[in-house]
Amino acid sequence: MIESIRNFGKPGKTRFEVLQLQDVLNDVVRLMSHATREGRIRLELRVPQEPQCVIGNRVLLSLVFLNALRNAIQANTKNRPVMVRVGFELAGSLIKVVIEDDGPGISESALALVGQANFSTKEDGSGIG
Repeated sequence: MIESIRNFGKPGKTRFEVLQLQDVLNDVVRLMSHATREGRIRLELRVPQEPQCVIGNRVLLSLVFLNALRNAIQANTKNRPVMVRVGFELAGSLIKVVIEDDGPGISESALALVGQANFSTKEDGSGIG
């Protein structure tokens, strides 16, 4: 995975391939194991046992999962581990990835700006996550 991230910044076309979504998620969970060991995050995975295959880019999908987990940790205002649930909901040939945490949430005013270029709720955020 680290090698894939290094190659991501190099010029070239984005490579799409058939991936097992559980494998991508498991790679990110292993990367975040330090946060689990340190008690900053508790993960609950609700994923089917049978492989869920998608066509995608491993690095980009990994970054989505990683960003969601890091954001949950950074937004945590409680003096306990943040609980993050990651699940896959199947609807025919579609897979919906659901990521939720028990953090403070986002304000109504900020919610209206989500998705706009360079918008971030973090002081040092880039707004591209």
